[in-house]
Amino acid sequence: MGGMSELTVEKKERFLEIDICRGIGILLVVLGHALKQTGETNTAFEVLNSVIYSFHMPLFFFLSGFVAVKLLNLKGSAEKIAYIRGRAFRLLIPYFFVGLCYMPLKFVLSRYAVKAYDFSAAWQILLGENPNTALWFLYVLFWISCICALLLTRKNLRFFLAASFLLSLAAYWGDLPGRLLQHGFFFVLGIYVRCHYPEWKSRFEQKAVFVLGAAVFAASNALLFAMDVPAVTLVTAVSGSLCCMYLSCLLERHPGKVGRGFLTLGNWSMDIYILSEPFNTVVKLIFWNILKLNYVVCTLCCFLAAAFLPIPVSRFIVRKVKAFRVLILGLH
Repeated sequence: MGGMSELTVEKKERFLEIDICRGIGILLVVLGHALKQTGETNTAFEVLNSVIYSFHMPLFFFLSGFVAVKLLNLKGSAEKIAYIRGRAFRLLIPYFFVGLCYMPLKFVLSRYAVKAYDFSAAWQILLGENPNTALWFLYVLFWISCICALLLTRKNLRFFLAASFLLSLAAYWGDLPGRLLQHGFFFVLGIYVRCHYPEWKSRFEQKAVFVLGAAVFAASNALLFAMDVPAVTLVTAVSGSLCCMYLSCLLERHPGKVGRGFLTLGNWSMDIYILSEPFNTVVKLIFWNILKLNYVVCTLCCFLAAAFLPIPVSRFIVRKVKAFRVLILGLH
């Protein structure tokens, strides 16, 4: 097992099922944000929102860890510093630039917002509280990546996995606000699964495992929605991620239009993540605040605009201009 795992890690492979899973995840992210735009809700929206938020961000940390396995090969302080510098370029430049640009926009539109923006809290962007609230993921992912780059090795991977699980359990059980503690486990889990992927993929592809995971996911979500026990989120996160990996592996084997659609979304997931919130804001302003349309219609319009308009905008504008590529997407 060890030899095959190390061989798998060294190969620079592209796993289509991971890209497909990223596509499923980003669609859930956008839908979750769209459901909150108007401040209005109904029972169906509340249940859907609860299900999405029970696992979609842990899924992204898991996928981020999966593709970050190369940090296990870092040797010496020079390589580790270079890796951290690269992560800062990729994650923190968009985090700060987009956040700073969002401040005046959010202030101007405060009278239309569910929660008005307070400029006196602008300094909290240094602590992960971004005016574009969706971007907290970039900040937390950067610090988790740094910790793992500095401390994680092949030899202590299992210890790190166990320790991060206990910290995550403690954070969820105590309903602590520390996102780093909550999500660090899923990043390390992604690295661990990548190291032993042939064995794990065979598990992901088993229908019985999916059925069990789906049953656990449904039951734990029902408990979470009914009783609001934060610790249950750890169960929904693991079981929900497992179900998504099964579906992604299934679509990778039998792609069709659905699989190719999710693959496209996965390939553009960073662009959608960065650019979706401005589309949400503008569409909500037009359809909800100005045209006074039904909140269900407005939510659907926000979702469609935020999910699909960022792709052509990024393809034909953002990625064509070097300054935009660097500042908005963190690309060299």
